Amino acid sequence: MNLNNSIENQYPLRAKGTVGKITLDNCKVNNLSIGKGLMIPDVASTDHLVSFEMRNSEIKIEQSGAGMNIMFNMDCDLLTFENNIVYYSGDVPKTQEYANHMTNFKVFSGQNKIIKELIMNSNTFVDVESTGTSGVTGLVWASSIGKVTFNKNLYWQSYPATQFIKPAPITTTVLLRGIPKKEDYVAEGSSNYGYNGNATMKTFQLCFGSERPATMTELIVVKDMFVTFDKSTGTFIPKDEYKAYGAQR
Repeated sequence: MNLNNSIENQYPLRAKGTVGKITLDNCKVNNLSIGKGLMIPDVASTDHLVSFEMRNSEIKIEQSGAGMNIMFNMDCDLLTFENNIVYYSGDVPKTQEYANHMTNFKVFSGQNKIIKELIMNSNTFVDVESTGTSGVTGLVWASSIGKVTFNKNLYWQSYPATQFIKPAPITTTVLLRGIPKKEDYVAEGSSNYGYNGNATMKTFQLCFGSERPATMTELIVVKDMFVTFDKSTGTFIPKDEYKAYGAQR
């Protein structure tokens, strides 16, 4: 399925009710609006999803700017995001200022919302920066994530911005925020790799602050990742040592 958003400054999908299940498989998503994204609840205070699954798909973001959400402001019992490629198709300037970058990108944005279970495996993210004017938030930002599985993801940042509206630079990038500090917390996470082309972005880690459970290994920062890197076609083929990770094509 191809989803080419033609509604300017709007979310193309709205979730209604409290028993909804949405599955997107083998989709190509284009032309999402900056400051918006893919999906919101029809009524934020009541509507939520039993499950949202997105697999084997490609999300191409053509515009630079601040803010892009796959899911925004809704509770979700089970969020599954597997084997997807998400990329900003423009050139990333080698500047600290956030203008002309794709910043504050979120697979899930809901700082007051709950994910009961999160599964994110074998995805490739290219130049969609999770840090933004809101500060260090994360690729997934929830008030609470009940259970998490996060394996074999590749996260590439050509030259992430560090200078936003606040006077002091923001020099930390994280992927997950909302993991509770519990000794019996159920979590699995390993073999996640990241590349950061801007030395000023000093910290690049899996979880926010001290949230990372002992059963999850830290993001591994590498100096290179791809043998083929072509934004014009959305082709990102890892080198041999990383070919088992990221979206499999």
